[in-house]
Amino acid sequence: MPRFFLPLAFLFFLLPLAQATEQPQSVDMAALQAYQLEYANAEPVEKIQGSPVLGRVSYQPGSAYDVSLPFAVMQRNWLVNDGEGVKAGQPVADIRGREVEHFFDEYQAAKRLFEVAERNYQANQTERTKGIVSSPQWLTLEREYHAAALAWEHVRHLRSLLSQDKQGNVTILSPVDGILMFASGDERLSADAQLFRVIAPSAVQLNVMMPSDSLAGLYGFEVEGGQCDMPLFKVDGRLQGIRQQTWSRIPSDCGLKLGQTLAVKPVYPSSVYRVPVSAVFELHNQDYVAVREQARLRLVAVKVRQSQAQTLLVQASTALDGEAVLSRSVSALQGLFMGLGRE
Repeated sequence: MPRFFLPLAFLFFLLPLAQATEQPQSVDMAALQAYQLEYANAEPVEKIQGSPVLGRVSYQPGSAYDVSLPFAVMQRNWLVNDGEGVKAGQPVADIRGREVEHFFDEYQAAKRLFEVAERNYQANQTERTKGIVSSPQWLTLEREYHAAALAWEHVRHLRSLLSQDKQGNVTILSPVDGILMFASGDERLSADAQLFRVIAPSAVQLNVMMPSDSLAGLYGFEVEGGQCDMPLFKVDGRLQGIRQQTWSRIPSDCGLKLGQTLAVKPVYPSSVYRVPVSAVFELHNQDYVAVREQARLRLVAVKVRQSQAQTLLVQASTALDGEAVLSRSVSALQGLFMGLGRE
């Protein structure tokens, strides 16, 4: 007799536990006929937003076209505002100074020297093939020609950035399309000092420092309100403390300005659903929603991912696309299931 007592006692205590953990998965809607039932469609959401972070409209290092001149500029008068867009060949600033005027004399001198060196070089090529010109003489001619060609190419490139009218007024032009940035506020610029830089529109991007543990699955960033979607372009590999620098492309219709600082939200792709707050209830430490299936309500386990005003973003154990979930009298359903669980 004693040898059967322990197993029977064990089954006696195990039976209530099994009954408590085995919950019904659906209920007939007739059981809630005394209550007013309302439903809302579960809305699929392909991405979720993280907490706001601070971003700055900047540009990729090394992407700027820097413009400097090999002579001192005593005075300049900007014709374009800092941060404005410019086109290649567009006048950017009037420049003045003694060395500015001397540059055009140097330009003409370099042009004449190149023309003379080129004529001598070409005229002696035939003599060279006949052996009339000695090797040392030919080497000297070659050196003079190539030195004159390099000097001419240098000043010719600089001259292409300058425009001079009949009165001798000199204007510097933008070399490429982009966004103009002043390099210095000083009136006088020494030789080879940077005058301005032009940023290609494609290089202007959103720069955000993000915690390295928040980068997994990052899609990009959105401006508060969702009116501007900026997909992630790249993440710098170097850590700065616990953060890494991210760069995201900015669509042209976002209306953001170079140097602008703004609050943005990181965006992550996710298969979640938006449901009313009232639709989610807890049963034995698990959140659920009740899906309408003809004349029954079926429980679907969910996990709350984010709260948004009067709605919740939930991850569901089964697909909820377009499903009608109970949004009113949910507490009555919860009590019914709890009652069923105790029986």
